Amino acid sequence: MSMTEKLAYRVVESFPDFELREYQPFYLIEIDQPGDWLRAGNMAFRPLVGYISGENAQRQKFAMTAPVLQTAPQDASGAAAAKHTVAFVLPASARGEVPVASDPRIRVVENPGGLYAAAKFRGSWSEPMFNERARALTAAAEHAGLTCVASPLTARYDGPWKPGFAKHNEVMVAVKR
Repeated sequence: MSMTEKLAYRVVESFPDFELREYQPFYLIEIDQPGDWLRAGNMAFRPLVGYISGENAQRQKFAMTAPVLQTAPQDASGAAAAKHTVAFVLPASARGEVPVASDPRIRVVENPGGLYAAAKFRGSWSEPMFNERARALTAAAEHAGLTCVASPLTARYDGPWKPGFAKHNEVMVAVKR
């Protein structure tokens, strides 16, 4: 059993295809990474690990948390984006003054929390799979009377060494009623 801290939430309501969750405000570190979805996720990992390993203004170290978040951006035509934003959620204990990153590409962001529609699934990662699940989640949320207010996110809870069938993943999208 993993001792990795997971981003906490409260289930507000369960729907057939997703959960409506409420998140409290949280901090994350994020980086924009050029490349296709898989390459961007892989390339962003090292600088983000550097930050939590102490490569920041205060040389402060943070525990690894889950999930790793990544945008699934598309342009108006539905084509994949040329870059993706990849983010690590900082532990709940990271409040107030979060150190500035030594790497100028990394941003520290305070997410206000709020309502998210989230759909869980198991399996390996691929951009087409996430895009398909993001479209399905967005449609299900809108069908339930919710308005999507941001681009969908992929949420990966397990490392690449875990077998695909055992991986816990989610697609999430910020919503309002």
